[in-house]
Amino acid sequence: MSAPEERAVAIVVAAGSGARMNGIDKLLYPLAGAPAIHWSLRAFDESPLVHGIVLVLAPGRRAEMEKVINELPMTKLTAICDGGDSRYHSVLNGLRAAGDGYAWTLIHDAARPFLSKDVIARGLTAARITGAAIAATPATDSIKLCDDERRIVGDPPRMTVWLAQTPQIGRYDLLLRAYQEQQFRFDQFTDEASVLHAAGHETRVFPGSEHNIKLTTPADLEMADYIAARWDKEPAGAGGDG
Repeated sequence: MSAPEERAVAIVVAAGSGARMNGIDKLLYPLAGAPAIHWSLRAFDESPLVHGIVLVLAPGRRAEMEKVINELPMTKLTAICDGGDSRYHSVLNGLRAAGDGYAWTLIHDAARPFLSKDVIARGLTAARITGAAIAATPATDSIKLCDDERRIVGDPPRMTVWLAQTPQIGRYDLLLRAYQEQQFRFDQFTDEASVLHAAGHETRVFPGSEHNIKLTTPADLEMADYIAARWDKEPAGAGGDG
């Protein structure tokens, strides 16, 4: 039995519309024979560092998706809840559904199927040191800041730019309080790090993975097929994370 200060819950957010997929259902898209949504759920369920899983689903698709989820034998799924009108409200619903008993929360987008055990472990290690941490990768391209007319107005040093991924991890009570307090301006936030920053909490990045891609457009599916076909052949099944 894990000590209360170590217990972690994963909140997997699968309530998005997938509007940029041109009609392709990215959560049910088959990757090496399994629906994409199975992949991250399986990663959390198999991680000894995660003790509970909350799945957030679009209300209109809940019955359909629950049938798909039931095909995956899981021992840690503790709750399924409806998403909200925005990602912000979906995460807040998930935090409330998790309930008491957890010290740490990992928020993860179901549209990022290639979550490895190494990323989970790195993330929890980093969060326990700093209080909150998010997976990210350093930018490799030059970055340009533009105005509304696409005129370049700034060139931030590339070494200062990190590309955010999920999971984004923080103390459960910290995240819940921040989300509750910032509801009045929910439309200003795109992820947990921005909510925590607005609430005055320091958040750091930890190394994510180049394989931890997000399925956003049909072009991403070709890369996803490539990664899925090689996933079990990578070191420790980690998707190339080492």
